[in-house]
Amino acid sequence: MLDWFFESSAVQQTWGIITLIGIYVSVHLASKNNKWFVPFTAIFSVIMAIAGIVIRINTL
Repeated sequence: MLDWFFESSAVQQTWGIITLIGIYVSVHLASKNNKWFVPFTAIFSVIMAIAGIVIRINTL
């Protein structure tokens, strides 16, 4: 299942790790009912959307 992760470029691997960290932090904040959960998730989603577009453009 993780074949794509190891075969992909270093940039995509880096973003994959950042994505996993972001998801972990989101879940952690949600479980603590932290006030930073909504702003963090919103900011993280925007960053990941931009990164996804940049990676798509670079890999074409």
